[in-house]
Amino acid sequence: METQQPLDPLYHYNMEVNSAMNDTAEETENPNCAERSSAAEMRRFRTNRGPNRPRWAANGTVEKLKFNAKGQPVAPPHTVARFSRFLGWLALESSFFPIDNTDWRNFYKASNMDAAWERIKGTIDWSNVDVAMQPFVRRVCELKLNDRWKSYKSRLRRLYYKPNIGTPRRFACSHPSVNQAQWRLLVAEWDKKPNQERALTYANNRKELRSSHTNGTKTFAQMRYEYEQVNGYAPDRITFFTMTHTREDGTVVDAESADIIAKFKNGLKEYEDRQEILTDEIRHKVYSDVLGPEKRNRVRGYGLGVQFTDVPGVVTEARGMCREVHTLRAAWEQQKQATEEAHVEIKSLRLANINLAEELRHEQAVTMETHKKKMEDSFAKMKENMMNEVNKLFHNSSSTDGERGVMENQMASRDRIDEEDCVMADQENVEVYSPIMPFDLNSM
Repeated sequence: METQQPLDPLYHYNMEVNSAMNDTAEETENPNCAERSSAAEMRRFRTNRGPNRPRWAANGTVEKLKFNAKGQPVAPPHTVARFSRFLGWLALESSFFPIDNTDWRNFYKASNMDAAWERIKGTIDWSNVDVAMQPFVRRVCELKLNDRWKSYKSRLRRLYYKPNIGTPRRFACSHPSVNQAQWRLLVAEWDKKPNQERALTYANNRKELRSSHTNGTKTFAQMRYEYEQVNGYAPDRITFFTMTHTREDGTVVDAESADIIAKFKNGLKEYEDRQEILTDEIRHKVYSDVLGPEKRNRVRGYGLGVQFTDVPGVVTEARGMCREVHTLRAAWEQQKQATEEAHVEIKSLRLANINLAEELRHEQAVTMETHKKKMEDSFAKMKENMMNEVNKLFHNSSSTDGERGVMENQMASRDRIDEEDCVMADQENVEVYSPIMPFDLNSM
């Protein structure tokens, strides 16, 4: 008869934890086994100096720090170093940042991040810092805590999980600052196949990093601040890369960095040969041509907290869904711009038609007014000519009585013509012309 498998998905997990606890109890009961285990632990972690206890804001005091415009601490150097160690120690606190959490963003949803910020803010002297700078300082601190928290979990995985993969001992962690309940939940999460594949991908990507800098524990923000204090201006990205990858004796730290610096020089020389001014935009382009564009809203060479918008002219890259959203947004913006241009053109054409109609109406009114004026001038001139003719007739007349004299003169002329006709009719010997007709009028 087959044994029915338990339905509890944590059955095997609990069995392995119990086995690990039994192995630990067996080592305690067996002195030889305990000695071998203790000797192995001593050999493995011989250089461990214990948990870090930073000397920061002791006995309720506050520390003075100087921040740049991005909220990054830059001075004094020793205080900045102690502040960084304090943030690293705070990231190990299981009460603030449990290691079994799978997503850092979950701390924002809960009150963990707010409680951690209140702890940090209470240790800093804000008397010489603008209140508007606090959000920028908080963002930088959150990024540093995230980096320290991930580094802490990576170190635990390398020391206590990877050597014991496949054995029950991976559920027991001897690190003094580790919460055992959180550790067991974290191991159960690491045992999942997707997480193992993801960890392998991250490890392979990390191996591709062949270039290292010479800063040590000093941050990029401190290096830039010190350079600006000495030279009076901030370094460009190519100069800063060369500075942080070169030793004090002038030698480059590694072959990969030497190759990158040589490519920088060749890229800048091409612009110099064309007699172009080396602006910041050109340096950003040369930087991206050699090392690729910036990703994930971070700018290399500026430290944590600097975004794309903080460095004008930086060349960026959109990936995955962001690229699709960017493409759709660009297409939408292009369509919107085309629509706006069409509306502007239609509006301009409509306005041009209105102006043209107004001009035609005005021109027609002017033409009619001109024609009317010409007609009036022509009528007035005609009237004037007629009056001149009448006056001329009046002047040519012998009578001085005007129209009456003219009429009397005409009547006298008519009477004289009638008298001459009567005289001619009375004369007997006068032959009167009578036309010869081709037919007889009396017979008709």
